[in-house]
Amino acid sequence: MQHVRQALWQCHYLKWALRKGRQQNSKPKSGTESKRVPGQAKSMGNVVLPYVQGTSEQLKRSFIKHNISVSFKPH
Repeated sequence: MQHVRQALWQCHYLKWALRKGRQQNSKPKSGTESKRVPGQAKSMGNVVLPYVQGTSEQLKRSFIKHNISVSFKPH
């Protein structure tokens, strides 16, 4: 785990992103992640964007309004 954390840090991942990924990984899987909420529209796709503080969050909100999931990567 330390090696992975160090490698991601060297690739300019932010500390909060590493903590969030670790928290999500430690949660028990209930099997409900893939189930949609009634009335929720099906995702239209996925987009991967470079992370730019301040701008990326605004873009993500815009894409979510159009049912497009967003993933970020370090630039």
